[in-house]
Amino acid sequence: MHDSDKLHPEDALEAVHVNIIRYCEENTVSCKTLMKREIENYILDAHIQDCSAINIEVKDAFATLSPQQKDYYDYKIGFKKKPANESLLFNSMSDDVIEQLTPGFGKGVSEGAFSSDGRLQYTNVAMNQRCSNMLSEFQEIESNIKKML
Repeated sequence: MHDSDKLHPEDALEAVHVNIIRYCEENTVSCKTLMKREIENYILDAHIQDCSAINIEVKDAFATLSPQQKDYYDYKIGFKKKPANESLLFNSMSDDVIEQLTPGFGKGVSEGAFSSDGRLQYTNVAMNQRCSNMLSEFQEIESNIKKML
């Protein structure tokens, strides 16, 4: 399983990801490219809202994003490497929201989200509330893992 690193759902995969897929196919290795940008984009909104390391202004700015924008926003580093205006997906955001989200949530954003306790939040209902395709993608990943066992 690997990140897609896409900035937009219509973007093509970068060469590094195409090479990973090709290598796996050539060596009959099961491979899954995440539909969203990175694994962090699967973190539920409730975890972001509960995270004490993220200030309220940033949480409020994040809450204004559409589900699709949340799928391709870089949770760890925000817009520091790739400015919001480089993707059509983010060009409708206000300057204030962009300013709040530019630094990202930091490298520790996923701490707790995928821990034993954090995983309890990932119910079918919670995943469907976050976005409609999250549950089906998780079920596909689960099915692939079961085939390997």
